Amino acid sequence: MKRILIVDDSSTFRAIARMELAKGDFEILEALDGESALEILEEEVVDLVTMDLEMPGINGFETVRRLREKQAETSPENVGNPPVIFITSDDSMEVRRQGFDVGGADYITKPFVSGELLNSIHRILYPENLFKGLKLLVVDDSPTIRSMLLNILKGEGITAIPANNGKEALRIFQEQEVKFDMVLTDLVMPEMDGLQLCKALRHDLNQKDLPIFLLSGSANKDDVLRLYHAGITDYLSKPFAREELIARIRVHINSLLLNRELVQKVEQLKKLSKLKDEFLSIASHDLRNPLGNIKLSAELIAEGQVSEEETEEYLEVIQSTSQYLLELINDLLDLGHLQDERELDKSIFAFSSLVKESIQSLAQLAVNKNIQIEYQETSLQINGNAAALRRVITNLLSNAIKFTPEGGEIRLILEAPDDTNMQLTVQDNGIGIPANKIPVLFDKFTSASQAGTRGEKSAGLGMYIVKQLVEKHSGTITVESEPGKGTRFQIILPTIQ
Repeated sequence: MKRILIVDDSSTFRAIARMELAKGDFEILEALDGESALEILEEEVVDLVTMDLEMPGINGFETVRRLREKQAETSPENVGNPPVIFITSDDSMEVRRQGFDVGGADYITKPFVSGELLNSIHRILYPENLFKGLKLLVVDDSPTIRSMLLNILKGEGITAIPANNGKEALRIFQEQEVKFDMVLTDLVMPEMDGLQLCKALRHDLNQKDLPIFLLSGSANKDDVLRLYHAGITDYLSKPFAREELIARIRVHINSLLLNRELVQKVEQLKKLSKLKDEFLSIASHDLRNPLGNIKLSAELIAEGQVSEEETEEYLEVIQSTSQYLLELINDLLDLGHLQDERELDKSIFAFSSLVKESIQSLAQLAVNKNIQIEYQETSLQINGNAAALRRVITNLLSNAIKFTPEGGEIRLILEAPDDTNMQLTVQDNGIGIPANKIPVLFDKFTSASQAGTRGEKSAGLGMYIVKQLVEKHSGTITVESEPGKGTRFQIILPTIQ
């Protein structure tokens, strides 16, 4: 439960504030003036403070200033300082400037409307909005201003990383694995100022599209023009209203997000266009020719122009060609699903049982060629998508059956090479794969595809799909083969302990 300290010399206002906050899940503490508030904060940990300005003794600004000074002794970066909402009947720019100087997170004017205080507290303590997940670099040599900016940004759901000056900001920017969405920087700083930082980001690090927002109370109009020429995105004079800062940030972040969305849509359209071209290529050859064979065979049978023995042969052509077309259509559907790059729905299940089911589903194909399938299993659990992994297993097994001659053998071995992984081996003694075909075996529409021992066809999509599905489960797949002796595929996947 979050703890809120209400500081106000008016018992009536404290009662109103308490009634307002009763709608939320908060523990409420009260202080009559600044001195008693500092005493409470010396002993208690609170998550947020509402602060009146005009009180007996020290006013709200002086109370917060002393609080920040005291906490700065133990936390130079003001980490952990409770955000302060100033509540006042005087919401002038001068009041905001003084509040800005001591690090106020928000301002509410008395009398406030119902829900206003609660909404402000929720925005600060429970940031859930459009900006959640965005990352900003906050650069200012003043610990108080950094703390104030961090609290404001936190209230908008933004992750903010502080830096003391431009030099430190540049180092942080280069070291961070996750890219920043915006830089919020002061102008006048030691070692490297905001102008030098902007130039370094734009020219040295080639950050042409990164929004750089500069805050300063010392720049005149000529300086501002020089800053824009240097590459800043926007400029705001200190002191400023929180609402204005957030509004300006919102404009630039919305523009950034829109540009990213447009780039993603362009990439998706390119992929769809490429997929369409590939599909049309298949439709013009790999679909049209087999359908022609089916049509011709059916017409000859229907016209009675073939013998009984020939009829059986044509029926086998229709059956095998239909199976090829079904596999091709399934491959195209799987390819389409992979193109959207969505995460697979996963659950925990017994991988060993899935291998058994896959073997049973293809058992008749093996019987038809008098192929023996041996399965050596270990009971192992996995967090994965059962349909996708079944597709992987059946593809590898059906290929093994396809490329193994009559009377051959196929072995499947499921084992745990270490404590965190499982390994599935699918090994046959079939026709093998030429050495020059292995490097392109997992490519889309690969030229490595070849006919099976009974002339079974392949569109060259299966192994590409297998590799993609394995990698979506954080796994790897490898192949070893020798023409005339057989092929061995090995899949390694993370296991559940």
